[in-house]
Amino acid sequence: MPSGTQFQRRCFLMITVLLFFQVLTACGSNASKPTSTNVPASHTSTPTLTSGSGTSGTKTGCPNHDNVTTPPGSPALLLKPSATRQSYLAHLGDTIEVDLPTGIAWAGPMNATGGLQMQTPAGYAWKAECIWRFVARSTGTVKLAFDGYALCKKAVPCLLSEIYEEFMVVVQ
Repeated sequence: MPSGTQFQRRCFLMITVLLFFQVLTACGSNASKPTSTNVPASHTSTPTLTSGSGTSGTKTGCPNHDNVTTPPGSPALLLKPSATRQSYLAHLGDTIEVDLPTGIAWAGPMNATGGLQMQTPAGYAWKAECIWRFVARSTGTVKLAFDGYALCKKAVPCLLSEIYEEFMVVVQ
């Protein structure tokens, strides 16, 4: 029969493990997943906003709360989170789109100076992604950095995890 100290240690370990799993399930699947840069075929030519301000941002984590009913056309370069850091090549006049997963409160791009001009609407929700679009206006290297934190369910403890996504775009 275990002593009182051993019993307390086992109980503490069991409670710690249970709390750990509760925290993991409370945050949901908000991790960035490696994805390819294939352009989805669902994009049409012109973005369409409904009048007024929507609530998509509060539920999705996207900073723009406008309701986009039709997304813009296909970009020349599509950037999504990846486990590998790399530079992406764009040409003058190219449209660059950044798609980040919903379920994360995103901010950015931070300090995006250089040859990319951000298009509006920016940071809007479309399906399961927050979308930013840019047009390459001059040559050079531009870092697009986005910062986010996991959206947690109400009344459930959740670790406030910070997420950082960075894309290096070389415009020629």
